[in-house]
Amino acid sequence: MSTPEIAALLRAIADVIESSNPPDVASVTAALTDSGERGSKSRPPAKRSDPPPLASISEALLSFADRDVASRFLAEHSLTKKDLTALARDNNVHVTKEDNMEKIESRIIEALVGSRLNSRAIRGEAATGK
Repeated sequence: MSTPEIAALLRAIADVIESSNPPDVASVTAALTDSGERGSKSRPPAKRSDPPPLASISEALLSFADRDVASRFLAEHSLTKKDLTALARDNNVHVTKEDNMEKIESRIIEALVGSRLNSRAIRGEAATGK
């Protein structure tokens, strides 16, 4: 918008305010709202469907007997960093805000799948089963 256009707009707003005509005030308000929405450069927040069922994801991860399968399972769910952090927190897995998604995923998988596999290996049990 150029300077003369802005000046004309401000004059029109001042005239409406001085006349105190409610329909005119409403039309100017609507016009200002419409022009503000058009010129807005901010992007509306992304709308997500329902949040992922973190409890069922945790249960499924506990049932896997292979880190790679667990990793593919997490990838299929397309979780955000916020979701992964919540999943980690629900399972007492320590993550920091500096951790990226890959690091969080690997910590979750190691805590829920890898630790159980390591324990079985130490005890000399076969990796089959659950």
